[in-house]
Amino acid sequence: QLGGQLGGAYLGNPMAFSDRRLKKNIQKVGKKNGFDWYRFKYLGSDVWHEGVMADQVKKDRPEAVVRHQNGYDMVNYAMLGVQ
Repeated sequence: QLGGQLGGAYLGNPMAFSDRRLKKNIQKVGKKNGFDWYRFKYLGSDVWHEGVMADQVKKDRPEAVVRHQNGYDMVNYAMLGVQ
């Protein structure tokens, strides 16, 4: 159960689920600190969020990506210098 942790980076927690497999309606909207920035909805939700995709972050900053025990990747946004 992912619960309220999906958008954790926006609730004061620097870690957020950023795994592409958890997202739908993905639209690239620009760049922040050199990372592609996207607008998307999490599966099962109609709320729009913005952020990165973990698979892309892994290429340049693998230390900022952590695999959660549920098998989905989380990104530490504090390590990317973005909010």
